[in-house]
Amino acid sequence: MRPQHLPSSLAFLARSLQGDERKVVEEAAALATAENSWQALELWQRYCATRLATAAADARADRDELLIDAALRRGGAITVPVDITTLPPDDHRWILENDERAADALEQLEIADAAAFQALLEERSATARLAALAAGALREGSRLAQRAALQRAFAASP
Repeated sequence: MRPQHLPSSLAFLARSLQGDERKVVEEAAALATAENSWQALELWQRYCATRLATAAADARADRDELLIDAALRRGGAITVPVDITTLPPDDHRWILENDERAADALEQLEIADAAAFQALLEERSATARLAALAAGALREGSRLAQRAALQRAFAASP
């Protein structure tokens, strides 16, 4: 990915977003020059951290819901937080499998993590930083476009 493609990559991604996320990515697109690569990288890191935190929070909420449902099915008094070891083996297994699926889903987001950003920070070349940023923005924009297409397809099906 060439660094001169970064502004258009970020603009592509911004079209798929709303609210604050869109503003952050649009701001990063405006800063996507060699002179401003550090500011663009900082905004991209903020976007990625927000996406990861949101996905992790959604996974925790789903897990909590499964725990409460299993505790209700078990009967008796419910204590919060629900101790997974007090649940029947089938529910215990189901929740652990759900945890694995959630971890896989986070990994499949392919959003840059701390190690990826550390590598970018150690990169001496603004060109290389911008190229990596452009590749990440295109990957995320494509993921969001695919998600929107799936949502439209399911909404259109009877």
